[in-house]
Amino acid sequence: MLVCSATFLCVPHKRIADFKAYYPRSHWAIETMLSQPEFSNLHWTSLQPNGFLNFFLWPAVKFIKIYRRTGTQKGLSLGFILRHGETQPGAYVVNGPEETTGRDIVKPIEQRLGGEKVETVKFKDLSGIDRMAEHSSESKNVILSINYAPEPTYEGRCNAATTSKAKRTAAEVLDALLE
Repeated sequence: MLVCSATFLCVPHKRIADFKAYYPRSHWAIETMLSQPEFSNLHWTSLQPNGFLNFFLWPAVKFIKIYRRTGTQKGLSLGFILRHGETQPGAYVVNGPEETTGRDIVKPIEQRLGGEKVETVKFKDLSGIDRMAEHSSESKNVILSINYAPEPTYEGRCNAATTSKAKRTAAEVLDALLE
């Protein structure tokens, strides 16, 4: 049985019972339950990636499609992604076979704009979560707790060593999403 315990962002090493964002707590509870003797005959796997490139790159896809349609830029928001060198000791790794920072994602975006430079890039922009909560009929406090999810990332605790090696680069995922 595959238990999809994958989160959008890194929670170092293990899911934590008292993490401020709801979903790491949920994953912790499920994994704790499945590790009990009563479930010893159940074969399960928990996926724990640092992040999903399609989630991180979706704003870039939208930005490129709007630019291609209108020829104008309204600003690029890369949400959870950090600028190069912002974390300590190194830059945040989005995921994949190569170390990918926010600035590394801007380069292929500009290539897909025909060499046009991206005029404005917002990193660490979580305003979409607020909009999602505002327009949802679901529990607003649960949705808003996602704002706490990137904290380990911003603290530099999520890097290539905390994830398995994916096969596709950020540029390859961007191209697939644009198809």
